Amino acid sequence: MTDSPTCGICTRPVPDQAYVCGDCTRPLTKALTAVPDVLADLRVTLTRLDRIAPGIGPAFTTKVIAEPDGAGWDPINRKPVPPPASAHHGPLPFSVPASDARAEITRTIRALASEVCHHRGLPRPFGDAGHVAVWLADGQVEWLRHHEQAAQHITAITHAVNQARRVIDRPADRWYAGPCGNDDAAWAVAAAVFGGAVPCIGELYALPGEDRVVCPICEWSYDVADRRAWLLEASVDVLATASLIAKALTSLSSPVTAERIWQWRSRGQLLERARDQQDRPLYRVGDVRELVAAAMVRDAERSARRGARGA
Repeated sequence: MTDSPTCGICTRPVPDQAYVCGDCTRPLTKALTAVPDVLADLRVTLTRLDRIAPGIGPAFTTKVIAEPDGAGWDPINRKPVPPPASAHHGPLPFSVPASDARAEITRTIRALASEVCHHRGLPRPFGDAGHVAVWLADGQVEWLRHHEQAAQHITAITHAVNQARRVIDRPADRWYAGPCGNDDAAWAVAAAVFGGAVPCIGELYALPGEDRVVCPICEWSYDVADRRAWLLEASVDVLATASLIAKALTSLSSPVTAERIWQWRSRGQLLERARDQQDRPLYRVGDVRELVAAAMVRDAERSARRGARGA
């Protein structure tokens, strides 16, 4: 009787003579299943279109990540000044980390599919990397466990997907604190002189840790805590993807990751409310907020119990 081989990832014995145990294979199935959503969210991040859906408050869009457009502001005429055509201002119009992450996932998925098709004599699946990933998850994972390169393939794919999620969930340097809307009498006078709008049409962007945020047009100052509370309340019925909700809520001091939202969905704790034009699931921000709040309560209770046991 021969000894059971050990798992190429965790080194525990594998009773069924595979190269990787079942526990270490499950993350692969989850990663492959998540690839279509991850690629869709990377496309949004890639073109710097990470914005939460319109509908929060009167005629504006809540922006999760603020990207300067390079334009200046004319304080005399109270109007924007476009940047010189020869000058480069602001960031690139696309996200290099998102581009790299998308290329890595595509390369890794296609390499595994080629390996499977070569050894099993199967025709190559059609479609983009998302379709190929679903094809792999739907019938090739168990075969892969018994392939001598299983550990390398599983590690490569889970690493690529996790790296992409980190790009999607990256913290914003600045967060959008909503529209200004200042209709103060002093600003109304200034607006009449300089041709500005009443209420002020400025948009507020705050740095992490700031207590107040100042409008770049009218220079009216707002309390950051009040703006966060207002945006959270106004966003309750907005529908958005997991990654955009994660960015928005995290920037508003309700930290959550897109992966956590996907987990709630897979467990049946979070309902899909609609689909966007790219057929991605949309969730209600208020539903996610309730789950975040419940998770924070559970975490606090666990910490209290641990503290009581250690006392």
